[in-house]
Amino acid sequence: MAINYRQCPDCGSNNTVKIIYGDTSMAIYRKAEAGLIRLGDGDEAADSPEYFCSDCEYEWNREQAVDAAYCGIKAIQVSVNGNSGSYFGVDIDFVHPAFFWRHGGDGLEDEEIHKSIRESTASQFADQLKALRMLEWDAAYTNPVVRGKTRWSLEIITGDKTIHKTGDNHFPQEWEPFCCEIQKLTGRSFK
Repeated sequence: MAINYRQCPDCGSNNTVKIIYGDTSMAIYRKAEAGLIRLGDGDEAADSPEYFCSDCEYEWNREQAVDAAYCGIKAIQVSVNGNSGSYFGVDIDFVHPAFFWRHGGDGLEDEEIHKSIRESTASQFADQLKALRMLEWDAAYTNPVVRGKTRWSLEIITGDKTIHKTGDNHFPQEWEPFCCEIQKLTGRSFK
């Protein structure tokens, strides 16, 4: 999983603790006094903060951590190589909204398209990535039983790291809708 719920979405610190609600035992108070946890006010609600940053004092919950993780994506690069030698690839830049789409192989003439896109279009695409839970996909998908080779790779570039996800003849459950979203964005097939 590529989402670090405990990392502060405000300052990026990992000097954070869990917020505990409702439990008033002596052991819990001792942990709070030692700075190992933070006591929450009252009972926990659905949108209550779950974590506290000891550096900047920001509080957040898991949903806010997910939002921050998707907002931190700078670009994605995805490619698919078929067993017949055909390939598809697309790089999507969220910082300078644009895409670079390419297709070729299998005796076809290589085709490349580079196009700027609106910020709102890039933002809507990023929202779809969140809906498809792309950051939660496994790092690798393999199916050694299937004959032929369809390999794919996805690189998710954030401000401080690149997350790699790959597959051999096997895909995440959300792969087809993901390809459809790429097709909507680029106006080109991605399968």
